[in-house]
Amino acid sequence: MQAQEWFKSQVKELENTPAFQAEALQIKITEKILELLQSRKMNKTVLAEKLNCSKPYITKLLNGGENLTIKKMVEIAFVLGCNLDIDFFPKEYKSQKFVLLQSNQIQPDNYNEPVEINEAEDDECCNFAHAV
Repeated sequence: MQAQEWFKSQVKELENTPAFQAEALQIKITEKILELLQSRKMNKTVLAEKLNCSKPYITKLLNGGENLTIKKMVEIAFVLGCNLDIDFFPKEYKSQKFVLLQSNQIQPDNYNEPVEINEAEDDECCNFAHAV
């Protein structure tokens, strides 16, 4: 049990470093790209063709072996029919994705109690930052 507690303390110490947060964000972005590829019934070969690059490059990019530039993320988003939005918020806030539902309610990803809103668009997404 001591090893587990030591590991947790090491992760806690590192999670507030720029390097840790950059890696975590890159993982989150690549997972989202893979999710979008699957939902659009596209594969890495098709993505590579549309981006005019090789499939090994896309694989390397999505495996974290290549740096995702903002330009490349925008190009990928464009191919996937999406817009890319980046936001800054105070460290004491936590970013949380919400989906606007047809029933004019927003519901966080963890599906807690929905919150009433006005004028929701079908399947529209937004980001919401709140204090932790």
